[in-house]
Amino acid sequence: MKKFLLVLGLLIAGAIAVSAQNLKSITSQVREISDADWTNFKIVRPVVIDFYADWCGPCRKLGPHLDRLSIEYKGRVDFLRINVDKNNKWASEYGIKSIPYLLWVSGIGDDGVLDSSNTLGYMDYDKLKNLVETLLKNRNKTH
Repeated sequence: MKKFLLVLGLLIAGAIAVSAQNLKSITSQVREISDADWTNFKIVRPVVIDFYADWCGPCRKLGPHLDRLSIEYKGRVDFLRINVDKNNKWASEYGIKSIPYLLWVSGIGDDGVLDSSNTLGYMDYDKLKNLVETLLKNRNKTH
């Protein structure tokens, strides 16, 4: 009986872990993209691009905030991640020397240049949310 309960407990724990992982992958709207994906990405709404690396502690702290915001602003703001260790073309193009680096793109100007701003370093959820709201306001002013 003890052996049965132990096995049952392990199966339940495994099922809970798998469910939690599936829930995160279903709910987060942040897309991991490569340099090639970004080259072909069509901007149809404001975009927040997180340039990060797996080894970066502040990047790992920032990630869950961006996941949460991606859910809250689904369909209004696109959230993308570019791993600078695996995809350094755009990091080099934008002169990124430190991470986490967020590129806030409100759209593309008439001249084909990105209307964008950037922030560097870790920010708490409330600060990020205010920046997303500002991004949306800027989008509405120019488009």
